[in-house]
Amino acid sequence: AALWLPAEGIHRSNAPQSPVISDSYALAGRDGQTADFMALAENPNSDWYVEIEYVFRWAGGQTLPASAWVPPQGKAVLAKGGITVNGWPESAEVLAVPRQWQRLKDKEFLARLADFKEKVVVSQTEIFQEGGVTTARYAVRNDSIYDLLAPRFAVVLLQAQTPVAVGTNESVLLAAGESETQELRWLQPLPAYLQVEVYPQIDFL
Repeated sequence: AALWLPAEGIHRSNAPQSPVISDSYALAGRDGQTADFMALAENPNSDWYVEIEYVFRWAGGQTLPASAWVPPQGKAVLAKGGITVNGWPESAEVLAVPRQWQRLKDKEFLARLADFKEKVVVSQTEIFQEGGVTTARYAVRNDSIYDLLAPRFAVVLLQAQTPVAVGTNESVLLAAGESETQELRWLQPLPAYLQVEVYPQIDFL
């Protein structure tokens, strides 16, 4: 379940639309004593950048706060991994509130931002399972004219469109015009016939 807490401090006139928060998921951690939690946040606004602060809560406790930036008309993965749990959470909810809004008024900048987002390209997604280990592999290409310092990529594994695992990769540098192949491994048992989705988590500002 997702609980959206209304924004405060934004004038009613020209106020941004609230981000859309998906259902939250409690996922298998790397051992029997930990769990990973995730949800998706989508920013429907065309000219507002938003920073979301969030916590995951379940019957046995809650995570520490974390935050994520969501660009205009973009998505971000809200996630907390390796959380110690006392018994498997049957359900979890995410509590999300915008911590900071930034209005983007320069139309030329907005056009460059939209073009920049399109030029960080993920392709060739593959998934391999052998000996109880699941590996996601994908290619990332930076077709922009800018070097990307420490870009992050959230990787979500799904079965029948339902998330079953989440993780994050971070590069040291993805230079302009360069590409690289990345992998992420899960050592815990996961179901077969999975799909992989990759979300660039880049602060384009």
